[in-house]
Amino acid sequence: MRSLALVRLLALGAMLQARARGWASTLQNYVIVTPVYNTVHVRSQCACEAQCRTNDTCTAVTYDAVSDVCFLSNATGSSLTTRHLLEAVTYTKFSYVPAPTDMFLASTWSKNGTRANQVKICAEENGIPLIIRTTSELETAKQLIDAYGHFGVFGNYAFMSARDEEGNRDLMWPDGTKVFGSVFSPASMTGGSGPAMVLKANGQVEPNLDEKE
Repeated sequence: MRSLALVRLLALGAMLQARARGWASTLQNYVIVTPVYNTVHVRSQCACEAQCRTNDTCTAVTYDAVSDVCFLSNATGSSLTTRHLLEAVTYTKFSYVPAPTDMFLASTWSKNGTRANQVKICAEENGIPLIIRTTSELETAKQLIDAYGHFGVFGNYAFMSARDEEGNRDLMWPDGTKVFGSVFSPASMTGGSGPAMVLKANGQVEPNLDEKE
């Protein structure tokens, strides 16, 4: 079955932290695509920031924590392009908001609904597991599942990033926030407990009892 993924992030806390360090904007899990005028191997995120902070040519910088590579850019607000990359962070000297990106169903099919596997599958397509915050996002997810989700006897479905690790039907998103609130209610959940959960095309949340850990 397909893992539901979203390539959009909300990072208000990180934005405020970045301003305190003198950057105009920060983008968690984003990497600069173009323009890049230099790449430097560094030992830390601080060392990467320093490569740009005191360099008048550099206007934006990405630190890739996986490869310890620093990407330096001389972009303007209109010429900078970015994409999602887990374990990367981009800083800019100008105010920058990335172009809206799309929700999608990952192309890889799997019975493994663990969060680690969801992150891996989504990262292969430059995405991250979806956290549904608004009714608009829920409607988009339902439409995707209806069209492309795994077919089941009672309708199409796809893995959610929400899990019920404690088995008490108190579902949590990967960031530790509760699922049941403004978008979902306890009445949305049918069946038993997880831990892996799936979302059906009708908006119902159910455990995936066939999960392979």
